[in-house]
This record gives sequence, structure tokens and C-alpha cells, in this order.
Amino acid sequence: MGTIDDIAAINDWTLSKKDDLDIIDYIEISEVIRGNVGNIERYYRGEEPGRARRRLKHGDTILSTVRPDRGAYFLVLNPPFSLIASTGFAVLSTRDGSWAFLHAATTRDEFGQELGHLADGGAYPAVRPEIIGSRILVLPNTSDLILVFEKIAKPLYERIDQNREESRTLSALRDTLLPKLLSGELEV
Repeated sequence: MGTIDDIAAINDWTLSKKDDLDIIDYIEISEVIRGNVGNIERYYRGEEPGRARRRLKHGDTILSTVRPDRGAYFLVLNPPFSLIASTGFAVLSTRDGSWAFLHAATTRDEFGQELGHLADGGAYPAVRPEIIGSRILVLPNTSDLILVFEKIAKPLYERIDQNREESRTLSALRDTLLPKLLSGELEV
């Protein structure tokens, strides 16, 4: 048995005034559901919302602390340096590079339901990051088992990410071309 804190750091990289960014690509909780990120808003530095503070890096698992039982989570793979998330998220960064294991362990429905029961507050029940860190996990008794899991799961998560990116590209292309086809501006 172990805790999330044993295998991950939480919110260990925060946007500061010293960061050299001209543009911020911001992810808000309302745009995230079960691994899918909808709209990413782009802001010039200084114009971003005050909640735009969570820096993201490859392999981070992002969990909503607000209404955590609703499944607002995602995995960050190969993010641009400008990608920033709301402070309404907890950013879990693996300590040993086993990001697939961490993501699988913390995005199970049961884990979200448990966090939902621990959330407090009226209109927007939320959990504090330290509550997430203290959650108990069943950990393999040897690191070899995690390595085997990583070897199988990482390529699957990476392919899912590629498929989502291809889908976004095809949707954008459809949205650009379809009106032109319907109006007769383009011919088949």
C-alpha cells in the first residue's frame, strides 16, 4: 500500500511572473471531460485569467479538484511550453517516470467517486490537493511489474493522443471546407 504522494508530486510547477511566455494556451475545467480537452483558449501574457497558473509537462495527469466525481481529467503528452491549466486542477507529476501507471490509477471511476465524497463546499464542492495526495493506492510489490505495465500502456496512451489530434485536425478541415462546398465556392 502507498499514497499518491509516494509516487507523485502535486502542483510542483506554477506559472510566475519570471516565466518567459508571450502567449498562454489555457485549459479551463469546463472544457475537460474523461480525458478529452475541448477548447483551449489562447491569451497574450498579462491578459490570461487569474486562475491560469498550473504549468504542465509531459506525462502529467490532471484532475479537477472541483466536483472531482464528474470525471474532468486528462493526460498531458508532448505539450507546448505555453500550455497552462486552471488552479481548479491538481497536476500530478510522477516521481519515477511511470506516468501511465499514475494516470491509470488516478482516473478510475472509483477514485473519482472517492474524491467526490471527500469534497467540501456548497455550490462548488472541491478537494484540496493534499487530500488527493493522501489517497491510498495498491502498489505492486516490485518495480518490475510497473515497468511491464508501462511498456504495454504507454504506447496505447500515446496512440489515443495521436488519434485525438488527428480527429481535431479532421474536424477543423471539415468545418473549413464544408461551407465552401455547400455554397459552391469549391467544386468536388
